[in-house]
Amino acid sequence: MLVGVGALVVVVGGIIFIFAGRGEQDLRVELKVPDQAPIGVPFDLSVIATNDSSSTLHDVQLALELPEEVAFAGSPADKLFETKTIGSLGSGSITEAKYALIVSGGENTIKPIRVRVSYQPASLGSRFERSASVD
Repeated sequence: MLVGVGALVVVVGGIIFIFAGRGEQDLRVELKVPDQAPIGVPFDLSVIATNDSSSTLHDVQLALELPEEVAFAGSPADKLFETKTIGSLGSGSITEAKYALIVSGGENTIKPIRVRVSYQPASLGSRFERSASVD
């Protein structure tokens, strides 16, 4: 959750879980963000994916969508979407994707960050997708 306060954007809840439900999920994903992100100063956002299933997950892909006034550092301000291919994720494995982000404005506002993770379990031919957002 990004909340603008004065000249700062505050990220509430240093670690935000966006998927939990271990019993029903093959994949657990969490976002890690700093407590504060000053406007104009790059900060890191980490997406951590954990395979909680008993088999390998294949073709794991991550898509991150940003709100206006938050951008990928070093990219054009209008780039609000990025995908990364993780590949295969073995049973019990953990992987982390880091993004350098920067806030350009929006004081005193809440900014949702959306993530979508798709994968194919080894035992099934179907592709699965999980999506969530942090407000």
